[in-house]
Amino acid sequence: MKSIGVRAGVLLAAALPVAGCNPFGGCESDRIEVSSPVNVQLDNVAETWDLTGRVHDTNIDPPHYAALVEALIDGTRSTAGAVWTLDQGFGSAAGWLAVNLGGDVTEGQVLSITEVFTGGGWGLWPPPSTLPASVGVHAGAFEATTVSGTMAVLTVAPLSLRVDLVFDDGQGSTLSIQGDMTFQRVRESISCD
Repeated sequence: MKSIGVRAGVLLAAALPVAGCNPFGGCESDRIEVSSPVNVQLDNVAETWDLTGRVHDTNIDPPHYAALVEALIDGTRSTAGAVWTLDQGFGSAAGWLAVNLGGDVTEGQVLSITEVFTGGGWGLWPPPSTLPASVGVHAGAFEATTVSGTMAVLTVAPLSLRVDLVFDDGQGSTLSIQGDMTFQRVRESISCD
């Protein structure tokens, strides 16, 4: 299986998990969150993980943040090349799950996943995005080298996916992840003291 990686400067936007006040206006937090309670089986040990990730409007410039809102929340922009990372909720193991959506999606579509994504962050590939959908995972010492499975599109506004994936690390360990991945936009007033 071929790996898909992110090269420096390829993504239009990337983010760190930071919130704060807008230096040009009021104190409001605006973020996109993705959550995915998943059933996991790592080497025949079953667990439940509540995976989460987020990007704030203060992490990336306004046009790129607006494009992510349109693609992942409103469904008014192409989802081609959308990338996001869930980096919280891996139990006792540090880790992350990164997704590259590849092309445009429609409700009811089922994407076959056979490519490992070695990148991460949040953003959109510059158009036209011709890469296939791909997913990568690190969980403690486990690092995926191959993947097989599906992502089914439940809704497009906001984006919601059902994932059913099996990863292999090439060292004899496997990790399966099943569950729903749902996006939401959260806007709230915060203290700027």
